Amino acid sequence: MSQTNPGADGNVERMRRFISLAFEGGVLEACDELIHPDCEVIDPNVPDGGLRGPGLAKVVVRAVHSHFERYTLRLDDAFAAGESHVVNRFTGHAVHRGGFFGSQATGREVNWTGNTIYQFEAGLIRRVWIQWDMLAVLIQLDVVPPPVPSTPPGWVVPAKPGTPYHAADRRSLPRRTTGKHIDPEVHKAVVRRALELASQGRGEEMIAECYAENFQREDNTSPVIAADSRGALRTYVQAIPRFFGNYRVEIEEQLAARDRVMTRFRVRGVHLGGFMGVATGGQSIDYTGAIIQRFEENLIAQSWVTWDSYRLFFQLGLLPNIYRPWRA
Repeated sequence: MSQTNPGADGNVERMRRFISLAFEGGVLEACDELIHPDCEVIDPNVPDGGLRGPGLAKVVVRAVHSHFERYTLRLDDAFAAGESHVVNRFTGHAVHRGGFFGSQATGREVNWTGNTIYQFEAGLIRRVWIQWDMLAVLIQLDVVPPPVPSTPPGWVVPAKPGTPYHAADRRSLPRRTTGKHIDPEVHKAVVRRALELASQGRGEEMIAECYAENFQREDNTSPVIAADSRGALRTYVQAIPRFFGNYRVEIEEQLAARDRVMTRFRVRGVHLGGFMGVATGGQSIDYTGAIIQRFEENLIAQSWVTWDSYRLFFQLGLLPNIYRPWRA
């Protein structure tokens, strides 16, 4: 452990301890030990119901262990961003016990992914912001049917119910040593520029200015957008104006450390018709996402993105409304 930044490294270890004891082990006392009295959990998929602090954390932990067993969260990456924030991306795995959004017990193994920000205050978890692929779990448990995409081939890959959604290993590729000075502020500016150009559908310029030749993207959301290379990402971005008007990607938070940047974003716009086979347009869209990007030579070399696909498809009329808050 680094001795130059013990507070930040200590927060990473406290996050790991909380995940291991509370989420994986079901130890409620970990909530009293590690959660700030005013802690809030911001989950776009699940409203908090007005709860705060260790009480909210215990409700979440109880719910997790009442619905699932053998619950594990594999941390594929975790890093401190300054003295008070920790970023992680994870792969979840569990066996369904029943009750999740009204589902009957199936005994099925489910897999999902997510990106999370933990904010610490005085050594306690003060805020958790999580973006996870709820739709993947719902489809695997037959709670909702998978949306059947009919957009251009290769733009969206349909999810397959009853199978692991994210079998690909989410760990980073080997990092190449470069001679350039690593400046996290430059990296954050590159991300902002990339999202600005994406909002305008300017895929060619976005790729040329912001992405490395060896770029690889992993979309960890179901259904998966097949934009895993420079060419595929360019095609995806250029198609956005065809389906959405007044489309904009707004940055809500950015955190950076060395060669990685975490960006929380919000997408808004108006559906023009044709996306996912929805012929009629006019629906407003408003959903959130989180993307972790790794840089080489001040260009984006890898991306791991999770976005609220359930909310988008609900807004387009493709899925029912099943949102409900945590309850004490």
